[in-house]
Amino acid sequence: MNLKECPVFLRYSVAVILTPLFAFAASFGSGSLKSILRTIILFGAVTLFLPVANRLFQTNLKYKRIIILGGAFLTGVIACALAFPLVDSLIYKIHPILYILSGGVYLALFYEVFLLHCQRRFTWLFLFPASIVAGTIGGIFFALPLLFSPELFLSAIIAAYVNAIPIAFFLTALFTRLNPAYISPPDTKSDYVFFDTKLAVILVVLGSGFFASFAARYVLVEQEPKYLAVRKSDPSAIRTLSGRLESAQFTLDFVPGQPPVLTEVKNYRDNNVSPDGLITLQLQQSPRNTVFRNKDGKELYTVQDLLWDENWDGNKFFFRSARGVWDILTFQGDSKPSVQHVIADAIFLVPGGDSIFSALQNEFILKEKDAEPRLIYSAADFFQGVSTEYTPRFLTFTNGFSHIFYLCTRVLPFGHSTPTLFIFETATRKVYMLEHLYHCAFLPTPLQWKEKK
Repeated sequence: MNLKECPVFLRYSVAVILTPLFAFAASFGSGSLKSILRTIILFGAVTLFLPVANRLFQTNLKYKRIIILGGAFLTGVIACALAFPLVDSLIYKIHPILYILSGGVYLALFYEVFLLHCQRRFTWLFLFPASIVAGTIGGIFFALPLLFSPELFLSAIIAAYVNAIPIAFFLTALFTRLNPAYISPPDTKSDYVFFDTKLAVILVVLGSGFFASFAARYVLVEQEPKYLAVRKSDPSAIRTLSGRLESAQFTLDFVPGQPPVLTEVKNYRDNNVSPDGLITLQLQQSPRNTVFRNKDGKELYTVQDLLWDENWDGNKFFFRSARGVWDILTFQGDSKPSVQHVIADAIFLVPGGDSIFSALQNEFILKEKDAEPRLIYSAADFFQGVSTEYTPRFLTFTNGFSHIFYLCTRVLPFGHSTPTLFIFETATRKVYMLEHLYHCAFLPTPLQWKEKK
């Protein structure tokens, strides 16, 4: 069926129906429903403004070009204002005006390409790359908050270019075959046979849609933490710290008035033997269990499918048995252990007693023996606007809870974990961030703070 021969209303109806499909193809790789909905709103704005642009272009108005571009800009602004509640990135929550204006910039650029096509009757071999250029420029404007370093600038340009490919395919189809006021290009036969095949078109839209979404996800996953580290991390939060933060992978030395000094520990201690040497962990493959044995080889306790984090603290072994649940095994000599279950995202066993310092939904709680849990500090408001998913691992605190150290990991687009340390100054609610503490070839281990005497 040739769309050129269809009634105008039917052709426009087809354009409206296909618009969400184009939007989905351009954003499905992000894995985010909100991202898909935001793309549908933006693409819908382009389609809904098309009859207005067609009508204005057919008039004899003196300033119709300015009127069309101004109308496109206003339509884009309205679209992004409607999409703003779906924004899940802290960057654009901080810069709402920029996000809303970006919709206007996008549509003004898109309809500049439309006007060039209408006036020059270009073939799609021109329209497609011109639309890529327009989408790339719009993407760079959208990424302005990230352009504070050469590295981020380069990654933003690459992401904007890749994102523009499925957008360009949508614009090319919309402004030509799907346009109710179809403007036929000159009858010239292109030598570029590859561009005229349906198979190439399918590969372009599907392949570019996936990589465009992946590129957008990379910018969000990798650049939002850098944005936080530059714009939200406050060095004055650690101005009074004096001491050393230790883990099995790194040490972090603090001197008042100076940046912390990071030292990566090369000799990582095996975690299969208790510090007193009385208990040994034996890993089984089938079934996949972890068996605790004493020196005589007697089985004391068995854990099925030991997950994520596990560590010794004196005669106590604590591990994440499930998401949000920790088990603490307390051994007395080489006898069977007592078992305690703690609901938390991360825990710290306070030395010298049975107190547990834990984090649950980014709130830090102290549970002392025979006492009610006590809220020490809440960082929920800090993480509320952050779309990057941080997984809490371990935490500790300074004397008097003046500072809380919160070690988290996040998954990169290629599947590797990278550690991030948040240091909260509880009195001022300031936060200091350290990214990429060490090469995360293994999971983090508990933190320990030592005051400098």
